[in-house]
Amino acid sequence: MNNIKIITDAACDFPKELIDKYDVDVVGMTLEFEGKDYVYGEKDSECISAKDFFAQVAKVSYLPKTASPSPDRIIQKYKTDEDVIIITLAGKLSAIYGTANMAKNMYEEDKSHTNKIYVIDSTTGSAGCSQLVKLACELREHGKSAAEIVEIVEANRDNVSCYGILETLDNAIKGGRVKPIVGKVADILNIKAIVKVGESAVVPVDKSRGENKALEKVLNKVDHGIENKETKDAIICHANAPERAAKMKELLKEKGYRKIYVDEMGPVMGTYTGEGAIIVAIIK
Repeated sequence: MNNIKIITDAACDFPKELIDKYDVDVVGMTLEFEGKDYVYGEKDSECISAKDFFAQVAKVSYLPKTASPSPDRIIQKYKTDEDVIIITLAGKLSAIYGTANMAKNMYEEDKSHTNKIYVIDSTTGSAGCSQLVKLACELREHGKSAAEIVEIVEANRDNVSCYGILETLDNAIKGGRVKPIVGKVADILNIKAIVKVGESAVVPVDKSRGENKALEKVLNKVDHGIENKETKDAIICHANAPERAAKMKELLKEKGYRKIYVDEMGPVMGTYTGEGAIIVAIIK
């Protein structure tokens, strides 16, 4: 395996199973909530659990504040003899991409460092970003150089099929993006929003009444145009919705995908999706 360190950020929700398998480093994101500051995603960092987080958010009328790490925190990740590839949440959705580039420039001012730093804007988030991090890890295992990995990962950004379900519009209402009356109507009618995560945006693309129909719609969208499914893996991230994620996993299994990874969505992405959401991603 090449001498390459791969980093992502906490908003990627990279599955813990894959963090351990590929030795991926995660730079934490800052979460300010109920008068407390947390660093979410760092190894050994103390943070509110996802379950407790969603329970507390439901009781308040505002959203927690999230922030990218400081350049200094990211620079500490760059301090290694290895070349570094950091893959971040979409630059238009968070400051983390810009901060990682700022940290790179600051780090490279010290000419004593000989390792190279590569910063990739995933243009997506959560499970979509996870797929690109996973691809980078697999390419590293196949002996690709850092420059080759960056080229291939960037060429595959548009090949990430990433869709999800929002159970509730509560967080969109708290964030001022949706009028309260719209959210009440959606709840009464059991309407769930179907979103596409990619091209540096989260865009509503459909809606559905009831869970099963919503799952079917997401499955059809994320699965569309995927060939050689027996060689492809899917990633599901859920916001305290393990049962819904399990249903989607079974649907993907029926489609013939090689392996389906399921993990919890952290408070960073969960702040914006709301509890009950799931995000599914596959690379075409």
